[in-house]
Amino acid sequence: MTAKMRAKENGGGGDSWLCGRFRLRLSAPLIMGVVNATPDSFSDGGVFDTAEKAAEQGLRLLGEGADIIDVGGESTRPGAAEVCAEEEKKRVLPVIEKLAARGAVVSADTRKASVMRAALQSGATIINDVGGMRDAESRAAVCESDCGVVIMHMRGVPQTMQTMTDYADLLGEVGGFLRRRAGELTDAGVDKRRICLDPGIGFGKTMEQNWELLRELQTVGGGFPVLAGFSRKSLFRFLGDGDAERSPRGRDGVSAVLAALLFARGGGSVFRVHNVAATKEAFAVVLALGGTDGFPPPAPPIKDGGGVKKVSLGDGGGELTTVVADGDGRSPPPRSLPSPSAMGAENSDPPP
Repeated sequence: MTAKMRAKENGGGGDSWLCGRFRLRLSAPLIMGVVNATPDSFSDGGVFDTAEKAAEQGLRLLGEGADIIDVGGESTRPGAAEVCAEEEKKRVLPVIEKLAARGAVVSADTRKASVMRAALQSGATIINDVGGMRDAESRAAVCESDCGVVIMHMRGVPQTMQTMTDYADLLGEVGGFLRRRAGELTDAGVDKRRICLDPGIGFGKTMEQNWELLRELQTVGGGFPVLAGFSRKSLFRFLGDGDAERSPRGRDGVSAVLAALLFARGGGSVFRVHNVAATKEAFAVVLALGGTDGFPPPAPPIKDGGGVKKVSLGDGGGELTTVVADGDGRSPPPRSLPSPSAMGAENSDPPP
């Protein structure tokens, strides 16, 4: 089935994530590329420390096949200090404006209501809240708009979260928290098709708990789309190489492999990654082998340094077709984008 046929059949149905003027198809995985406009990110802090550099990185990720660009101005690594709202706005708003002006689907990674409102006014169409929509002002900011929203699970705050990993029922507590927050939004009038859930890999969980959540992403989602955000995180530090520690950038290969495995078993809808090109190629391998049909679930992780080794994804990937549609679901001729998802985004005001 072509992307154009899917667009006609699905127009506005439950298989789409509604994000403002965009309607993102969930019939294939979405890649969310990460842009950290921060001096202290764990993976690339200080590399994109100006609005120009951060925007250029966002455009680069779009060219590699990202469907969404997630812009953040506050590090939320374990122990990170909080950044004031005005400083966060100074870092992210110019980047959001530049990317939105190019027609990109932009997500604002923030837990502050004032930053959410400013980001939406600057062109963001998704709010990615690591705080999990816990405060009334954040919920109000989302309810006042038609943006998409990511609700993430985290106990405490980044300074304290890794001291709060004592779960009696990990899957029940994480899933219950996310569904309660989603219910609060829908009760306030938010269309459930605007909501995506994130179990918060690496946020207040042990290594074993992270792997358990990854194995059970569908269960945690409870029928909502699930965002999987594990790229470059510490669960890959020693995986497969005994005592040899991987740098954050050195974890891109195994991050892409895990994304492909989760995609193959239908365990995620949105994949938040730093290395878009590697993830796109990994998805292309799954698609070449027949998509999600007939793939067994991944085995539980092997402890004590055994199991997964680095994989060379090689060259390739090619181009797939995506369709842009207006607000009434009418589809113009398809355009070609370097994206692993043969669906992309529908936009009433497409970029040139």
